[in-house]
Amino acid sequence: MNIVFICQKIFFRKTKRNYYRQFICSLLIIGLFFCPWSLLSEEKNVRLNPSYAQDQIVSGQVIFRFKYGNSANISTLQKIAAVENNLQLTNIRSQLGATFIRPVIDPILLKNLKSVSPVDEFFIMDHDEEFSFPNVKSLLESIPAVISVEPVQKYSITDIIPNDPLYSSQNHLPQIFAPAAWEITQGDITVIIAIIDNGFDMNHPDLQSNYWINLIELNGQTGYDDDDNGLIDDISRYDFGDDDPIPQCGPTRSSSYRYGTHVAGIAGAIGNNEIGIT
Repeated sequence: MNIVFICQKIFFRKTKRNYYRQFICSLLIIGLFFCPWSLLSEEKNVRLNPSYAQDQIVSGQVIFRFKYGNSANISTLQKIAAVENNLQLTNIRSQLGATFIRPVIDPILLKNLKSVSPVDEFFIMDHDEEFSFPNVKSLLESIPAVISVEPVQKYSITDIIPNDPLYSSQNHLPQIFAPAAWEITQGDITVIIAIIDNGFDMNHPDLQSNYWINLIELNGQTGYDDDDNGLIDDISRYDFGDDDPIPQCGPTRSSSYRYGTHVAGIAGAIGNNEIGIT
C-alpha cells in the first residue's frame, strides 16, 4: 500500500485561488471514497479454490445456496422453512443419508440483518461419505432453487506477529484479529491511500519508503506543473494551506505535523521492519 500525503489547514483565506484549492481537495476525497466502491458494486462469482485440494475438504458435508422467490421480501425464518419443506430436497436428503441441514449462520445472529443481504440463503448439509462431491453437487443442482453447491473447506491460519518494537502497545490490532488477517494478506503496494491532515514528518523511518511517487512530476521540470493538475512539484504530497509540496504545516514546520504523522503511521506505517509501530 502506498500513501499520498495531503496537508490542509483548517481555515482558508477567502480568495478565488484558495477556493480552487478546496475544490481540488474535495474532488480527491470523492474519488478516493467512491471510485473503488463503484468497482466492488458489481456482483462477481468468485471461486477461491477451484481445484478443491483434498486435504482442505471436510468429507461428508456441502454448502449450498437456496434462493426462494424474491429474497428481499422473505424473512430468514421463511427461507429456512422453504428449505425444510422442499419435497425434492427431502427426497435427496433421504437418498444421501443426510442427518442434518441448517443455515451456515445461526438465525439468532441474523435477526437484525437487513433483508438485502443473501447470507441467510446459505445452508450446510451432511451426507454419507460414500457419495462423492460431484454426485452430491449434481443431485442438489437438480433442484431449481439451488443456485450453487460447494464443498466445505478448511483452512489453517497461524497468527503472524510483527517484530516492530511498539506492536505490543497497539492493542487494537489483536482486538480486530489483524494477526490472523495478515496470514491471508499483508497489503497490496498497488493500493494508494490519501492522508488528509495537518502535515507529517517526511523523514520518519516508518513512513519514508511507503510514499506514493508521482513519476510525471518526479521526472519533470522543477517549479512546473508537469502533469497539469493545478499543483506544482506534487511528487508525493502537497500542502494546500501554504500552497507548496512540503506538507509540514505551520510557521515553524517543526512540531505542528505530529498529529498528521500519527494518523499516517496508523494507516500506512511499514510493518515488520523492526522499527516503531505496525
